[in-house]
Order: sequence, then C-alpha cells, then structure tokens
Amino acid sequence: MNSVSNTVGTRITHTGRRRLALSLSSLIGICIAATIVYTWMPNSVWSMPLQSSDAPAHYYFIEKLSEQGLGAAMHLWPHGGFYPPLFHILASSIAAVASLFGAHISVYAAFSAAWLISSGILFPLGMLLLASYVLHDLELPIAARVALTIIVPVLSVSSACHPYTLLDAGPLIAYGFATSLLPYLMYASLRLIDAIMVKPFHVRNLVIQLCVTAATGLVLMLAHPRIAFTYALFMLPFIILRLPWKFIVSAFAVIMCAGGAFAAFMLITFKSERYLHPETWFHSHQPSKTLSQALLFVFQNGLDGMVGIVFCALLLICAAASVALTKQSARRNAIALIIALLLVALVYVLTVTFVGALPNIISAPWYRDENRIVTMIPLAIVPLIIYGIGTLLACATQTLRASTAYVNHWAQSARARIIIGLAALCSIALVAVTISAQYVNPARETVATHVLEKTTVAGSDGSEIKQLTEEKLTVLKNVVTRTGTDATIISDPMNGSMYATSLYDATMLYPIMNPQSSGKGHIFADVEQAFASGDSQRLLTTVCPINPKEPEYFLTMGGQADSLQSFPYKAQYDTFHDAATINGYVNNGTLTKVKDYSSVGSDTKDWALYQFNCGD
Repeated sequence: MNSVSNTVGTRITHTGRRRLALSLSSLIGICIAATIVYTWMPNSVWSMPLQSSDAPAHYYFIEKLSEQGLGAAMHLWPHGGFYPPLFHILASSIAAVASLFGAHISVYAAFSAAWLISSGILFPLGMLLLASYVLHDLELPIAARVALTIIVPVLSVSSACHPYTLLDAGPLIAYGFATSLLPYLMYASLRLIDAIMVKPFHVRNLVIQLCVTAATGLVLMLAHPRIAFTYALFMLPFIILRLPWKFIVSAFAVIMCAGGAFAAFMLITFKSERYLHPETWFHSHQPSKTLSQALLFVFQNGLDGMVGIVFCALLLICAAASVALTKQSARRNAIALIIALLLVALVYVLTVTFVGALPNIISAPWYRDENRIVTMIPLAIVPLIIYGIGTLLACATQTLRASTAYVNHWAQSARARIIIGLAALCSIALVAVTISAQYVNPARETVATHVLEKTTVAGSDGSEIKQLTEEKLTVLKNVVTRTGTDATIISDPMNGSMYATSLYDATMLYPIMNPQSSGKGHIFADVEQAFASGDSQRLLTTVCPINPKEPEYFLTMGGQADSLQSFPYKAQYDTFHDAATINGYVNNGTLTKVKDYSSVGSDTKDWALYQFNCGD
C-alpha cells in the first residue's frame, strides 16, 4: 500500500515539476518576444503621432472613448457609424488606469502601449497556445517541450509579416489587433472539433467548448469583423478533414450565409456598377512580385537572405515529416496545416502576381491588399514548423529508447539514423534561424525605418507637402491657443490640421481624413457644399449652429500632403483651397481674418486663421 502511495506521489510531483517548468519557459518566451517588439519600436511612437492615413482616426477613436466612456464604443466614427472598437477600448483603458495612479499619458503613448500588448504579448501567447494544441499528442521529453515553449513566442514575432507591417501600413491597427487574437479562436475551434469527435460523446464538454468558441468569436468580431475571412481560410481544411459530412455541410452553409451577408453589406454600403464585372475590380492594382518571388516570400516567412533560405528548407522538411511520421489519426491535423499554408500561398500569389477576374474575386475579402494578406503567413507557418519539429523529436526519442532495448537496433536501422539525424539537424536549424532573425532581418528593419520617418517632424524643405512640419506644429499650437479647445475649427484634414485634435485637444470639424457624410454625419457634406456655393447666408446658416455656444473658425494651412494623394475622396476638400471663394467671403464680411501665418516659414504663404461672423 505504501509503495502504491509513493508511486502516485512521485507521479504527482513529477507532473507538478513538469507544469512548473513549462509555465516558466512560457513566461520566458513571452518576455523575450515582448522585449523584441518593444526594442524594435522607435522611441518616437510614444510621444509623436504617426503621420499616416488611418492614424488620426485611431487617435480620435481613443480620445472619444476616453471622454465619452464605453457608451461611445458602438459609434466611434464622427458620423456615428460603427468601427471595431476593441483596440481603442484597450488603449483608452490603459490611459484610464494610468490616471488612477496620477499619471497622465498621451493618446500616442496609450496607442503604442496597446499595440505593444497586442503584438508583443497577446499574439505570441496565442501562438504558443496554438502550438500546444498541435504538440499535445506527441510524446516529447520535458527538455524538448521547454525549448519549444521558449522558441514559439520568439519565432512568432521574428517575421516582418506580422505584427510589424500593419503599424506601417495605414496603420491597419484594428485588423492587426484581430490578427493577433486569431490564434485564440483557432485554438478554441480545434478544441471544439475534438469535443465533437470524441468517443464516447460528452455533452457537457461540447457545450463548454461551444460557449468558449462563441465568446472568443464575439471578441474577434469586436476587434475586426473582416478577420472572419482569414479564420475561415485556416479552419476550412480542419473542418473538411476531421468532421462528419453533416457538420461539413452545416459549416459550408454558415460560410455561404456569411458570404451573402458580406455581399449584401457591400451592395448597400458601396454603390458601384462594377459588381458584375470582377475583372474591373481593383482596376488600379499592379503586381509587385513575380511568381517565384511570391512563393519564396511565403515559404521563407518573409525572412531575407540565408536566414530565409534555411527557414524554407526547414519548413519543407517539417511538412514532410509531419505527414510521414505521424499516426493516421494525427496525420489529418498535419495535412490540414499544410493545406492551410497552401491556401495562404494561393491568396498571396494571386494578389501580388496576377490580375484579372479570378485574382480579384479570391483576394477581395482582404481588399486585394498585400499588407493584410502577409499577416496570415506566420499564422500558417509557425504551427506547421513546430509540429514537424515536434514529430521528429518524438520519433527520435522513441528510436533512442528502442536502441537501448535492442543492442543492434541502432546499427541495423538506417531509418533510425535518418530520423535522429534529421531531428538533430532541424532542431539546430530552428534555434539558429530564430536567433539569427533577431540580428539579420532587413525587412523588419525597413518597416522600423518607415515608422520612424512617420513619427519624425522635420522642417519643410519645399520639395513636397508633408502632413506635419515644424511650421505646422507652430501654427496649430498658436491656433488652439487663440480659439480654445471647444470652438469648432474647419480646415482640410489632409493638410495636417486633423492632428490638432490629438496634439492640442482642438475641436476640428474634420478630425480624421474621411469623417463620412452618412448617418448623423450630414454636417460634413453640408459644410463642404455650403462653402463651395459662395452663398454667405447659406454658409453661415450651416456653420454657425454647429456649436451655438462657441465661435467657429476656418483655417488655411497649405495644400494636401503628398503622402495622402492616393485617398480617393480627396476632391471633396478642394473647396477649402479655392482662393477666390475665400477672398469673396472675406470681402463680404462672412469671414474675418484673425491671424496671418504667412511669415511663419518659407512655405506658409496664405496660411491664416479666419472666424465666421456668426455674431459671437
């Protein structure tokens, strides 16, 4: 009896130590990943705005939540429309928590802290969770599991594809946040598939897994609904290969309904005569890579040079091993991972290499945008490469155990020597690639350089119109000092004036690049049309009621920034640059010049602040 108790106690102690080792290694891996992401971030992102197309909108959304509370979460747009609020809720919560301790942090610091948490902690942690699923059936030594637990988070943040690219592109923060959370939904869905397929059937476990998956899915929808297309792309192979046909049909019906809902949304929201002619969609899109370049980019995980070549070779070996060396029941997971990677490669190749109806249709859910699609590559590659390495190590461990039981096993088995050799070689390659990617990663450094440039304010050199310059900062600060933070200021947001909201708490009528005129936003279209009309009475009748308790101002601050010239609706602000119209309003008393800024710099001719004569 005592011997049995001692055996059970030994097992419990061993299990406890194993869990402790894995917990500590997980913490170490996450801390390293977070440090990598933090070190990569330019220091300027903590104190200065990103001068990019979408950035002012994110700053505006965060400030709106900070001022109005969670009640504003479902109508963040200036016109009252819905925008996925989860990232902005996180950022505003960070600012709120800081204020509880007497610290005031800027909207830029809150924004960057939320991005760091999502990219440097939540994403690698989610990838670690996903990796734990693919490894859970493998009999690995504790040392191997500990090593992989440290490597997975680090490998997850090694590619420029994600999480770095989207901070530069747009920045596409909400979509990037959803991508960082996607591994959690994938993990929950795989556990749900397990609950469906388990024999004997457990209703309680199925209900629990169903609720967890539904709750995680709801969180993802609040992060960014469009992530559902990426989710479907990854989960479809698992659904087809592992579930009974009734579930497959049901899943297909759900996907079709979701696709129909998306099509209806597009038809209602975006009017176009080109819907029935997909070859005309994205007509301005141009290929950026050849077929071979696109394929190499995917299978190298976006890594460059020798690091990328070794990674590609490692990936191919791991993919082959995961299929060849697993049991029939586990092989379906391996095949599903490979198919998911091939689907990602297909979408990416069609996006960056080909034009025409078929590429347009397949890549449309991601706006035929390379920046969104590259985020899927690490999600597809990291679990597959870890599964392959785990399979090789598990088989090598079994082979070594067999060699101790049978003296001649090692000498006689060529297969054993190959498996152990491959396991050792691939393990060394994985460690080498993971470490090398932190020191030799030109693509990631290029993105860092772009982000630094976008958060750097320099003097105007006259060669191009920039969103923010030292002169513009001087003018905007002076304007808000004169107007106060409650008075409404009208200006073309594309000249950089929209940053006055997050920089100096100004009340800009156009706090973001495209506030839209639908829903409650008719005021934006009304002001543009009234200003263009030349009718003083119409203009004052439109502008003066915006904030009856405060005066309204008009600011001229140069033309539209060169970096925003791709914005398709830029012409809607042309009326605010028409000198004849502005002079007409000045001459008839509709506008009164408050301050002339022509002498601020060499490129500030005709910059001035005017007040609408509303009788204030």
